[in-house]
Amino acid sequence: MILKSEELETMVGELPPVRRVGVIGVGAMGASIAHLTSSVGLETVIKVRARPGAIEQAWQTMRASYAREVEAGRASPAEAEAGLARLRITDDYAELGRAGCEIVIESVPEHLAIKHEVLQAVEAVTHDDCIFASNTSSLPIAWLARRSKRPDRVVGMHYFWPAHRQPLLEISALPDTAPEVLKRVRLLGRQQGRVELLVRDSPGFLTTRILMPYVSEAVLLVGQGVSVDQVDTALEAFGWRMGPFRLMDVAGIETVAYVHDCLRPFLGERIAGLERLWPLVRAGYVGRRVNAGFYTYGPEGRHPNPVAHDMLRTDAEVCAPEPDELVHRPVWMMVREAALCVAEGVVASWEEADVGANLGLGFPMSQGGLLAYRKRIGDAVMRRQFAAWERRYGPRFCL
Repeated sequence: MILKSEELETMVGELPPVRRVGVIGVGAMGASIAHLTSSVGLETVIKVRARPGAIEQAWQTMRASYAREVEAGRASPAEAEAGLARLRITDDYAELGRAGCEIVIESVPEHLAIKHEVLQAVEAVTHDDCIFASNTSSLPIAWLARRSKRPDRVVGMHYFWPAHRQPLLEISALPDTAPEVLKRVRLLGRQQGRVELLVRDSPGFLTTRILMPYVSEAVLLVGQGVSVDQVDTALEAFGWRMGPFRLMDVAGIETVAYVHDCLRPFLGERIAGLERLWPLVRAGYVGRRVNAGFYTYGPEGRHPNPVAHDMLRTDAEVCAPEPDELVHRPVWMMVREAALCVAEGVVASWEEADVGANLGLGFPMSQGGLLAYRKRIGDAVMRRQFAAWERRYGPRFCL
C-alpha cells in the first residue's frame, strides 16, 4: 500500500518527528542511507566495525559522498557542512544507546547470521522502544525477528542505491508489528522525502523478487553465446539506464549470488541462471569494487571480461537465441514475476507493482513504465510467447 499524502499529513501532525537515527555499516548502501538521513536534518550515528582505521575511513567515505553532491550541484557547500556536522561515527554499539537512537537501520551483508548478530547487539544497548529496521533486499523480516527480544519492533526498510537520490522506500512489517512502529517508520520515510511502498513480508519482497528473474535470464543468454556487452547494449537501447551485467558489477556479483541462494527455494528454475555466478565469485571476479567482474575497469575505461564470459558459456547450450530475445526474455520474465507478486498479495495492485518497478528498479519510462508496457504488449501475446519458449528452453517459462 502506498501511503497517501493526506494520511501522511495526519500522521505528521500526530507524531513527534524522528530526531536520532543509527546506521550500521558504511558500505555503499549504508553510507548513502547515512547521507540521506543526515542531509534532512537528523542526528545520525554510524556504527562501523571495530578495526584500526575504520572510523577515519568512514569519515573519508562520508566526506567524499557529500563532496560529490556539491560538485554535481545537488547540494551547496553549506548544506554539505551541515550534513556532516550531524554525523557521529563510532565503533562501539553502546553509542547507539547513549545517543538515544529511536530507529537503527542495519545495512550489513545479506547473511542471516550476520544480521542476527547485529540485531542482538543493537537490542542489548538501546532502549526498549527503539525500532530495529533492516535494509535487507531479500531476507524475510520474520526470519530476522526470530532472534529478537522485541520482535514487534523489527521491520524492513529497503532503500535503493544511492539512497540519497533514489526516491523509493520499500517497507515490510509483520502481522504482530506494533501499529505505532509502522507509523514511526513511515514518518521517517516522510522526513527523508521517500515514496513509501508497503509490501507483504516475503522472500525478495517486490523489487528484488522481480529483478532476479530478469538478471538470471540475461546470464542464460550469455550461456547461449551472446556477449555480456551485447545483452547490456540491447537492454540499454530498450531504455534501462544500466544493463544487467553492469548493474551486477555495481551491486556486487557476490551479493547477487547470495540473494539467489536465499530466493532459489521459492522461485526455483526462474532464477536458475544465477547459480553460474558462484564460479566467478570464487575466482575473485565480484564486480566494480575490485575492478573486475563481467567487465574490467581501468584507466582506459570499461571492457568486457573474456574470462567471465567463458565461465558463463556452456557447451550444452548450442541453440542461439533470436535477436529479440535479448530484450524480451529478461524483461518479460520481470513482468511475469510482477504478475505473480500481485496475484500472491505481495503488493495490493498492479499500480503498486508499477511504482516499485519504476521508482525502485528504474523500469524505462521511455516504455511508459512496467504497467503501460505490459498493457501495450498484451497478456495474450506474452502467454503465446512463453508457451513457445517453454517448448524451446524448458519449464522456467511454464505459466
